[in-house]
Amino acid sequence: EAKVIIIAYSITAEPPQTIERFGKNVIIELCSYTPTNMAAWQKKADAFMVYTYNWGYYHTIGFGPKTTPEMAARQIRFFRDNSIKAIYVCGNGESWGLEGPVYYIWNRLVDDPDCDWEAELDDYYRSAFGDAYVPMRAFYAALHDRLKLYGGIGRWGDQLPGAKSVGLARRPEDHYTYFFPPTLLKALGGYLARAKELEPEGVVSKRLGLVERNFQCVSDVATVFHLYRAYQLRPNWNSFDALADAIKQRDAR
Repeated sequence: EAKVIIIAYSITAEPPQTIERFGKNVIIELCSYTPTNMAAWQKKADAFMVYTYNWGYYHTIGFGPKTTPEMAARQIRFFRDNSIKAIYVCGNGESWGLEGPVYYIWNRLVDDPDCDWEAELDDYYRSAFGDAYVPMRAFYAALHDRLKLYGGIGRWGDQLPGAKSVGLARRPEDHYTYFFPPTLLKALGGYLARAKELEPEGVVSKRLGLVERNFQCVSDVATVFHLYRAYQLRPNWNSFDALADAIKQRDAR
């Protein structure tokens, strides 16, 4: 009655040519589950699981956020439609403040892939942020609108159905300046400041403090890279001092 799990990774990523079909006691764990690869493997085994790379600070963007609720919905429904029986999550929880809503929605979809995830997300914002519901909903909407582009790069790029390819080098500088432009950082900071005014104390205030700390981490790193690029364009002591101050602030935090 035992089951044997064989991981399809690296040299075993593609279906074997010498084995017509694995026995019913074999489960294939797919590390590459593009629609094409999924279809090829379906001819070789009866049961599958997947090894997901949604989160983890091994990503180029490190401790920054990487997913959106819409990406979660597309992924889980794709797994459901292809009869995936189990999921291994490689990395999770490095940014509860910025990705908490996505963690929640992803797990709600695991419970029920057909759930109305947009209604669930709205309920999350109302329940988590109380009187600060409106600015925090706007905060995450702006963040997710930019991060939806993350579906076309890195470990998401060939795994997420319908993702549009984004040509970015795998360097933190490129990722932080692309996904966190100055206009977005300013907008997010404004939403968060308004939320703190509306919920100045209590459990919601503490929750906002976590969001703020995670946002400061991302903002500090992005600011360093933006100012470094400014220094490259205008290499003078004024631009150097601004860059040095940003590095000191990042290190101090």
